Amino acid sequence: MEKPRNKKLTPEGIRKVLEFLPKFQDPKFKPGKWYPSDQIDENTSTFPRYEYSNSVSKFLSTLYDEGFIYPFEWGGWNYGVKLSQNPELLQKANLLTLRKIITAHIRQDRFCEGHLASVFENGLVVCFLKRLQQLYSGNRLTLHLKNM
Repeated sequence: MEKPRNKKLTPEGIRKVLEFLPKFQDPKFKPGKWYPSDQIDENTSTFPRYEYSNSVSKFLSTLYDEGFIYPFEWGGWNYGVKLSQNPELLQKANLLTLRKIITAHIRQDRFCEGHLASVFENGLVVCFLKRLQQLYSGNRLTLHLKNM
């Protein structure tokens, strides 16, 4: 699903990412659906798979298109695990940390089918977007964007 982009993150791009917050906060929102394995024939079956909703697919495309995805060695980023297990820490995160946490979860989804769905279901994506909104509405992004 990786879509390499060279676009620099801008306040307008962040605004586009934040447009998803109301949708993801809706109690009826579902990130997608699991499809069970299928038996093709006696010796062949498919793996179960997770299909993301249109909203999640558009969100992911927006993150890539607007330059939000941050390339780094996410596999060894232990602080990301700590943030994911303690959303209160996420409320103090700066823009770079927010970019890293969402990038790490998107990358992890490649190796663990449905991982990103669990990140939506446990509320971490909404926490991430709320913190991004705080930074955006407080005009604290200009300094962060200049330093990236």
